[in-house]
Amino acid sequence: MVLDRTNATVWGVGAKPGAKIGVTLKAPSLRPFHTTAVVGDDGTWAVSLGAQAAGTGHSLGFAGSDGSAAELTDVAFGDVILCSGQSNMEYPLSSIVNGSAVISEGATLHDVRVFRVDHLSTGTPQSTLRWGKLWDGSGDRCTDRCGSPLWSAMSAEVGSFSGVCYLTGRDVYRGLGGKVPIGLVEAAWGGTRIEAWTSPEGLAKCSGEGTAKCGACCTEGIGGWCEEQEPASAPACARMNSSNSGNLCSADYNGMLAPLLPMRFKAMLWYQVRPGKKIQRTTREVLVLL
Repeated sequence: MVLDRTNATVWGVGAKPGAKIGVTLKAPSLRPFHTTAVVGDDGTWAVSLGAQAAGTGHSLGFAGSDGSAAELTDVAFGDVILCSGQSNMEYPLSSIVNGSAVISEGATLHDVRVFRVDHLSTGTPQSTLRWGKLWDGSGDRCTDRCGSPLWSAMSAEVGSFSGVCYLTGRDVYRGLGGKVPIGLVEAAWGGTRIEAWTSPEGLAKCSGEGTAKCGACCTEGIGGWCEEQEPASAPACARMNSSNSGNLCSADYNGMLAPLLPMRFKAMLWYQVRPGKKIQRTTREVLVLL
């Protein structure tokens, strides 16, 4: 994986309240760094690793006061970019012009690493990502571009990763002289609208007939989520005039972005095209340095 070199955070959920979690960072040619977290009443814990020099070859060890232990190897510190949006962001690297050649070249760049978030549409913000499920979190396996819950270097097996995201990360890597590892996180869903990627709190602050009345997204099939909102028959609600399951208001934020909030990102890349318009005139690419 790649962690932010300026102030990486590692965290966990589901632990026993009051338990202690020891975290040890081992880096090449450096003395190990050790810190401890106490699990809160909600079962979560987090620690900051502080600023680290850009580089690879680190490991992270975790030890619980209950005797449990785990270790992560091949950890790098560098710059991490979040890539989100709809189909233009999701368009796979394997389908671009000279895609196979780009993937082959990428396999030689071990310091450019990718991570894809599975589609997940849900009515409440999630604390952790889920894989192998249907879009709504049910079922034993996902049927739509299932990702792997692993960071990966580029290879033919990850040709389904976002072409826009990878090419951006590759060029940033080159621009930094190939000395800073780059982590790329893809959280995209074709055909989705911005309301689906906006938090409920964000939507509540919006004005405008469509977005404001959408609220927490009135739609049938999600019990209790829309009790205080407009009825499901209201034009501004009910899947926002789309059959895409990921178009429920805040649904993609809840399932695909909320679990990433503890992460530290250097930049965010958003790519979305307004439906029904000419692509060359309405494409929006935004790279925001955070």
